Amino acid sequence: MKLQIENKQLTFINFMVTGYFIALYGLNYFEIESNTIAFIGELLTIPFILAAIIFSAMGIKKLITGNMDLKTGISSFLLIMCTGLILFSFIR
Repeated sequence: MKLQIENKQLTFINFMVTGYFIALYGLNYFEIESNTIAFIGELLTIPFILAAIIFSAMGIKKLITGNMDLKTGISSFLLIMCTGLILFSFIR
């Protein structure tokens, strides 16, 4: 069975994952520390990294097939950039 995801759903998921990593960056940049924030960050980071990789691949596939609207394209671009920065930060 093929899993089909609509543009609206993909856009929402892409913005959620991108927003999570932007929030983590903001918390780190402004040095906001809390035990609760650290716990939630540690709990959700690996699943969100996996989601970022999977949904980036889905966005690229939709881009290749050509059935993507502007909002989905923008959200996929932001997610691909975010995923690239995350993966390259592991190398650095």
